[in-house]
Amino acid sequence: MSILYCDCSYGFSCEMFLGALINAGMPLDYLNEKIREINLLDNNTVAVMSINKENYPAVFFTWNHDASLNGLTSENKEYGQNKYFEFKNLIKIIHSSNLKANIKLKSIDILSLMAEAESNFRNSSKEKLNFFELGLVDSIFNIVGAIIGLDYFNIGTVYTSEISLNFDCKIGNEGRFNISDQVALELLKNKKAPIRISPIAFDKITPDGAAFLARVAIFKQPAMKLIKIGTGAHSISQGETAMQRILIGEDNDSNTTIIEIETNVDDMNPQIYGYVMEKLFVNGALEVYFTPIYMKKNRPGTKITVIGRKEDEEKICNTLLRETTTLGVKVKLIQGHAGSHQNAKIMTRYGEVPVKLKILDGKVIQVTPEYDTCVDLAKNMDIELRNVLQEVIAVGNKKYSVSL
Repeated sequence: MSILYCDCSYGFSCEMFLGALINAGMPLDYLNEKIREINLLDNNTVAVMSINKENYPAVFFTWNHDASLNGLTSENKEYGQNKYFEFKNLIKIIHSSNLKANIKLKSIDILSLMAEAESNFRNSSKEKLNFFELGLVDSIFNIVGAIIGLDYFNIGTVYTSEISLNFDCKIGNEGRFNISDQVALELLKNKKAPIRISPIAFDKITPDGAAFLARVAIFKQPAMKLIKIGTGAHSISQGETAMQRILIGEDNDSNTTIIEIETNVDDMNPQIYGYVMEKLFVNGALEVYFTPIYMKKNRPGTKITVIGRKEDEEKICNTLLRETTTLGVKVKLIQGHAGSHQNAKIMTRYGEVPVKLKILDGKVIQVTPEYDTCVDLAKNMDIELRNVLQEVIAVGNKKYSVSL
């Protein structure tokens, strides 16, 4: 998997982040296609335009959609020109979409963080919470779109700089300090995120941006082999423009110290294990496997083993403690050796397929097709899955001169 670094010198917003992802190479049509799988609006599209600030190219990104909502109950309210939803309905919308399971889970986790932060601010439960300033359709698209971008570039770990912030204490719609600022600060406080107070008026972080970083990012500057650069932009009043840059690359150290986390469970509904595995992968696990064991009093049980990075230890352990019946976990450091790899796309007679290239001594030695894409092609074209897989591997081997 690749790694991504966010430069938050001008604050952070998911819209600037999406602009940077598009600038780095994510096709706009691809984002459109995936966003439509949420099935939230009758006809939703995105608009994008290039700008140039001091001869520095970037992508200015914004959503452009109609206001006709699909399949929502009367519990959803309308204030002025904006649509707002109860938290429980937001979750239903994401769950009922056709997005990948990992994209759904991460998006729901981020929305839950936003809901908890705003409910704490309002002294209300998140289940009964009506999202006001934070509940716009754009916020949903921002969060889901950002996760779609991470999935597109096969990002395993997101790193970020400290966040530059300015506070102008605007009064919000309810006569209080700006709710968006308060909720964003609550999220950063809970993450213990490093911030820098800036005199620049447009150094801001949006609530969806704060929730995104709090959920997926590590505040650290990594060493990497740089592959792609992307820059997003956001227009500010009086002709000012905020910029956000991302760097995408590969971990610079192939000899990586990783961790192995284990726990034994003998009293959990077996239907839950599949869900636990999905949640572990969402929270940074590199490998997850289950081993049948016998525990005290000769009770059959299951050993859950997770391989992950040291920086994801807290997220993985918390997932096991929350989602299973275990009372504790064991963690040990292990030394690993990882081969170099990179992502690519191959055009076949069945269509374009993402692949992973395994590289050794500077040469491609293996081409592995993206399984889900091959499954979709096989279903849509009513052909055998094995034929699609064989075709992709054959074309890839020829393209990259892989010795058989």
